[in-house]
Amino acid sequence: MSPADSRVATDMRGLAAWLGTQSAPARRLLMDADPVGVALYGDISEWPVEDRRRLLDCLVAQARPEDFWGVTWFDTAEHRYRDATAWSFRSLCKPDMTPVIDAILDTDRGSDAPDHTLRLLLQALSEADADWLQLLSSLAPRLSQLALDVTTRPDVRLAALLAFARIERSESEVATTLGEALDGVRDGRFADPDDRIAGSLLRLLYPEAIAPGDIWKYAALMQRGA
Repeated sequence: MSPADSRVATDMRGLAAWLGTQSAPARRLLMDADPVGVALYGDISEWPVEDRRRLLDCLVAQARPEDFWGVTWFDTAEHRYRDATAWSFRSLCKPDMTPVIDAILDTDRGSDAPDHTLRLLLQALSEADADWLQLLSSLAPRLSQLALDVTTRPDVRLAALLAFARIERSESEVATTLGEALDGVRDGRFADPDDRIAGSLLRLLYPEAIAPGDIWKYAALMQRGA
C-alpha cells in the first residue's frame, strides 16, 4: 500500500486482488484500501455475503467516478461487447444480496449511494447470471420506479431501464415500462442529452413492442439521433 494515502499501488492491484480472493483477513483490509480493484482484478463470486455487503459499503463510501472508467471485452458467445467493470461486480447482485440492493433502490426512503455507484450496481444487475433472474425479479418494481422518476439522472435512468429489462420476467411489463420511458423522452419529460436512452429503447422495442406501422410516432427521435 502507498504510505501517502493507504491505497494499493497501481502496479500491485492485481496481486492485491488475488490475495483478497485467498485470504479473508487480507480481503477486509484490501476492501478498505481498493474496493474497486479487488473485484476488477480479482474474483468476488465465492465471497460470503457478509464480505460482499461490506464491499458495497466501501464502494458507496470511497469509490470515485473515475474509478469506474469503462473497459470492455467481447463476449464471443453473445457476440457483443460487455462492460468489464459491471461484469466484475455482477456477484454483488447475487440473490442473497437482494435485501441490500432493495434498500439502495428505495427512492422513497433515500440512499447514501452516489449516482456513479448506483449506476455501477444497476449495470451489474444487467449482467446478472440467468440462474439468478427469477429470485432477483422482486427488485423489478424498484427499478421501474427509479427509471420513471422524473428526478433520476439520464445515465442512471438508462441503467435502471436496462436492468429492469434483464430481470423482469413479464415481457408485457418490460414493453410497458420501456414504452413509457420512451414516451417520456419523446414528450420532453425525461432528459436524454446524448440520445442514448431513445436509441437503446428503440432497439429493444422495435419491431415486437413498437410495430413497423407505429414507428413514425418516434420519427423526431430518430432524426435527432441520426
